[in-house]
Amino acid sequence: MPRDRLGEQAAKARRVNHPCGSRALSTVNPALRLLKHQLGRDLDATNAQAERLLGRRPHPIEDTIAEAAESLLAQGIGN
Repeated sequence: MPRDRLGEQAAKARRVNHPCGSRALSTVNPALRLLKHQLGRDLDATNAQAERLLGRRPHPIEDTIAEAAESLLAQGIGN
């Protein structure tokens, strides 16, 4: 898990999941209105086609999330 990689700094990294807030904002934000029906759903998407066409595997999502959190914490964002 990405939070495990952050060690003690994991407490500084906020965990955000607000589908209800996003639903409320979708009433005034046209971009969110288009996504409203997908909030809270598991879209079960894969990257198989991209792998096949590009011939390479993507960076693991766990690494991507952990590296993004490490970068934000290093910049003092989220403290």
